[in-house]
Amino acid sequence: MNDLMYIYKTIRILKRGILLLLLIYLTSCRSTQYLNEGEYLYTGMKLIKIEGVKGQKERIRKDAAIYWSLYAKPNGSLFGIPVRLLPSPGIHIHYSTEGYQQKGLKRWMNRYLGREIVSLSVVDPESRLINLHNELAKLGNFQAKTRYKLIYKGPGENKKRVKIKYYVDMGSGYLLDSTSFGTQSEKMDNLLKISAENTYLKNENIFDLNLIQDEQERISRIFRDNGYFYFNNDYVSVDADSSIGNHRVKLDIGITPDIPEKAQTTFSLDTVMVVISDDKPIKTGSGIDTVSSLHGVNIIQSPYTLQPAFIKKKLFLKENELFRLSNHNKTLEALNSLGVFKSLSIHYAESEQSNKISSTILAIPASRINTGIELKAT
Repeated sequence: MNDLMYIYKTIRILKRGILLLLLIYLTSCRSTQYLNEGEYLYTGMKLIKIEGVKGQKERIRKDAAIYWSLYAKPNGSLFGIPVRLLPSPGIHIHYSTEGYQQKGLKRWMNRYLGREIVSLSVVDPESRLINLHNELAKLGNFQAKTRYKLIYKGPGENKKRVKIKYYVDMGSGYLLDSTSFGTQSEKMDNLLKISAENTYLKNENIFDLNLIQDEQERISRIFRDNGYFYFNNDYVSVDADSSIGNHRVKLDIGITPDIPEKAQTTFSLDTVMVVISDDKPIKTGSGIDTVSSLHGVNIIQSPYTLQPAFIKKKLFLKENELFRLSNHNKTLEALNSLGVFKSLSIHYAESEQSNKISSTILAIPASRINTGIELKAT
């Protein structure tokens, strides 16, 4: 008897499922009725066809920015992925329940199940080709040729649905011929040339603007790791010369001539202070804070009492030492590894002493620290 009831329930569920699929399919077939005159229903993008040098083709296929420069969410999609069996039920739901602003089933259906129609004019493939050209230029393909093809579908002559297929001809592209490093400042020139040993810009590599930006960031990190506190990526100049011909580029890496004086100056650390407190600021001298001074490090705690020597072991920022970005990062990582702080930040301010900066480490505990455990830590 139980088996018969189970079979009966299963058949009933299957019938309802088939009816639901049929209803969705029938309503989705009517989606084109909501199109304006001369419009087409966009149903997705076919894979991009890429022509060109093998290495370039693989690089383009793996570059997500290329895909997203062309992507438009199609009709009849589930989480942005086209579902061929259920073309566009959300469109019918949206327009058949449109205008219901009050609470109710139709309002809920419009808000959560409805989808506005995506027409070919909304997708605008011409503008997406412009986006594609911009992304290709970042990869050094300035002379790439692009086009698209519209693939119409529908019953008989009433082909109101359309897919887009994009084509990219990479051409020969540009290769790096050579890269030189140099600047007028002797001190900065030495550091710049030392940094050249680990450059990302290798001869015979494909010219890539994204890689050049990575190189600027790499050089900036090296300068900031050698006392140049105010240095940043914008001060690394890159001049590209393609006049040598044969689709090759010569690069000159230097320092911008209008770099501010501060960015050319190395800074050392003056005072190092650690403030351990809750979200409320500490009022020194209020009687509830603990101030400790240990080998040039001032530690203020309220109302916590972590062992100063224990905290100091986690600090890589040292008084009178050159500012180094790596020590900044190591300090944050070491303190974070304790697992007792919900927020950590390091703030810097210029000191009264010439070419020196003071640092303040703000640490907010996640909860009341178990001092009995922490005091025993080594």
